[in-house]
Amino acid sequence: MLGSLEKEIMEIVWTKGEVDARHVQQVIREKRKIAYTTVNTVLSRLVDKGLLKSRKVRARGGFKYVYSSTNTKESYEEEVIDSTFNKLLKCFGKVAIKYFSENLDLSKKEIEVLKKKLEDLDNE
Repeated sequence: MLGSLEKEIMEIVWTKGEVDARHVQQVIREKRKIAYTTVNTVLSRLVDKGLLKSRKVRARGGFKYVYSSTNTKESYEEEVIDSTFNKLLKCFGKVAIKYFSENLDLSKKEIEVLKKKLEDLDNE
């Protein structure tokens, strides 16, 4: 899961495609103050988490890093949902299935998929 600043930065990257720290800072500064060093730190952490990749490019007076996403926003969201869903099933099993079936507008087919997933977890 992403923190609020991480999510905000990822939204900028997903929208723009490729960014440097200065661009990210400028976009965020339209809403509030943020230090360039803070942006750099968060970008580095997102690289460490595997959500961004960086490459060094020539710039005036030296070089800078340019960042891009390792995944689409949709793909990232699917991974988070899948991980969260599987954790819920592992921790709460049938209670989670009962909750989903009673509180979500699921078709019979979708409920069967949930039941199958639970059976698969029981067999692990």
